[in-house]
This record gives sequence, structure tokens and C-alpha cells, in this order.
Amino acid sequence: MAVRIAGVFGTSFETILPMTGTLVMSAEQAAVNLVVGTSGLAATVTLPQISQMVAAQNPVIYLVNTSSSGGTMTIAAFSGDSIVGATTALVSTGVQARHDGLKTWYIF
Repeated sequence: MAVRIAGVFGTSFETILPMTGTLVMSAEQAAVNLVVGTSGLAATVTLPQISQMVAAQNPVIYLVNTSSSGGTMTIAAFSGDSIVGATTALVSTGVQARHDGLKTWYIF
């Protein structure tokens, strides 16, 4: 399996994943820079399992709930991982998810 490295924001290399419903992120999707909640959304995003990621692979994922989403984005950790911090993103807000390379996501 090829290792994907996240692109830099503001360049043609950034990687954005639209969230159109409940989303369980795979290890392959861990290279995503930004998860964007789309119109009519009130769903859960489960962050990738840290142990399945390359330790240095995209240590930060931004989760943005757009003003037109219509509902709260719930943030969950994959089984065996944990979250320290916020577990929701209200309409018109966003959070950063940073992992420690082991088993914990820190949400700011």
C-alpha cells in the first residue's frame, strides 16, 4: 500500500473530503487535510484508527461544519482510540483533531 502524504492547505495538493452522511474514516483517508460537513448534515464522523496510520501521517485533520449543514457534526474515535476534548462541531464551526501517534486524538 502506498503511503499518502497530506497536501498543504491553499495549494492544489490539499485533500478535502466532503462528508455527506455518517463517515468512518479509513487509514487510506487519514491523508485528508479537511473534512467538510455538507448541506443537510447531522451525522457522525469517526476518525481513522491511529494504529493503522503511519505515525507521521497527517497529524492534524480539520473538521468543519459549514453554515448550511443544518445539524451538529458528532466526532468519534475508532474502537481502541480515545478523544480528549470536544466531541461535536456545531453549525458554522470547526475543530482540529491531532493525534499522538499512539491511541489518543486531541480535539481543539
